[in-house]
Amino acid sequence: MLPIKTQGVENMLWLMILYLPLIALLGWSAKRGDQSEKAAFLINLLLLWLTAIWIFGYPALIAVALFLTAAILTTLVAITATSLVSDFRHR
Repeated sequence: MLPIKTQGVENMLWLMILYLPLIALLGWSAKRGDQSEKAAFLINLLLLWLTAIWIFGYPALIAVALFLTAAILTTLVAITATSLVSDFRHR
C-alpha cells in the first residue's frame, strides 16, 4: 500500500490524487482498445462517480450537474455564434 500516514478524509483525498494517472492509463487503453475496453472504461467512470457521491454526498452529484450545464450552455452559444458569424459574412 501507499506510505501515507494520514487518517480519514485526508488519506482518501491523497489516494484519489495518486490514482489519477491510473485513470488516465485506463482512458488511453480504452481509446486504443476494442469495444469491450471502452464499455469497461465507461462503467468504471460511472462507478467512480457513484463512489464520489457515496463519500462526499450531494456536492459530488451537483458538481457534475453544474459542469454539464456549463458544457451545454457553451455548446449552444457556439452553435448560435456560428450562425451569427455566417450571417454577417453574407451581407
